[in-house]
Amino acid sequence: MLFKVLPYLIYIVAVVFALVSGVLVYSGLSSRKERLQFRLRFKQAIQEQQSQMKEKAVESKVETVFREAGYPLGITAIRWMVLKNSLLILLILNYLVYPIMFKGDYSLISILMIFFVMAAISPTFPFSITRFFLNRWTEYKKAKRNAELFSLYDMLISEIQMMNTTRINVYNLLKGLTPYFSEIKKDLNKLLINWNSDQGPSLALDQFASELDTNEAKSLVTILKTFDENQRETILTSLKGMEDTFINSQIENYRRRRKLFLDLGKLPIKTTHFLILLNFVVVIVYMVSFIMSESRFSL
Repeated sequence: MLFKVLPYLIYIVAVVFALVSGVLVYSGLSSRKERLQFRLRFKQAIQEQQSQMKEKAVESKVETVFREAGYPLGITAIRWMVLKNSLLILLILNYLVYPIMFKGDYSLISILMIFFVMAAISPTFPFSITRFFLNRWTEYKKAKRNAELFSLYDMLISEIQMMNTTRINVYNLLKGLTPYFSEIKKDLNKLLINWNSDQGPSLALDQFASELDTNEAKSLVTILKTFDENQRETILTSLKGMEDTFINSQIENYRRRRKLFLDLGKLPIKTTHFLILLNFVVVIVYMVSFIMSESRFSL
């Protein structure tokens, strides 16, 4: 093992001494002010490159996929890129660099497996495992948001029915109901913050509806805009007129949650079938490579 590693250690030591000598020569030929200016330019170039990478990551398709899923486990496009590149480097070192350094050869199957693993975890690949879980998680989060939106609708009706005043202040009403929610709490807090800003209540409600992105939210926002202008009986009539819409939405939410559990239950069976097919493909590739190597040696 030592004699195999020794040539590479010599190259590493030579590179380290070359870098050290270059730094010493640069320090001797430049003044302190020039070195300071170089460090500042170098740091500024790194910061500009990092900002460009962040902008590209925010606008990328990967960021869109994670944003729609609500950033599960706090993973963004940048963090995902770091994790993916770290895994790729680890696989290359373990299955390519190590066999070449210590065995003098590498396997074609290892290269195919690396490509397969990268494709299987890619969130932009339609048939990857990551995309499957992100799609199901997105559907689950959307179903929970719709369920809480239905609860908001029901609680608004209950609160208005218990009120004795003829005029309804929608801001105070929403502020009092916000602590009862978890999935749409962030959107409600943002709505309340923008309510008293320069945007005004109308634009804040429109933004709230666009972030939830459901027909029920848009219908509810349309009625919320008229709360301060209409009487209590008119508001109740408008809200109760949406009852069929929200009941159908609840039925659809139940179907989505049921479908999610069924898909997760079928996942082990689908994974088994996929591994069987993958094993069949690997056996064929190995047989073809073995036959080609034997024919090459025979020639």
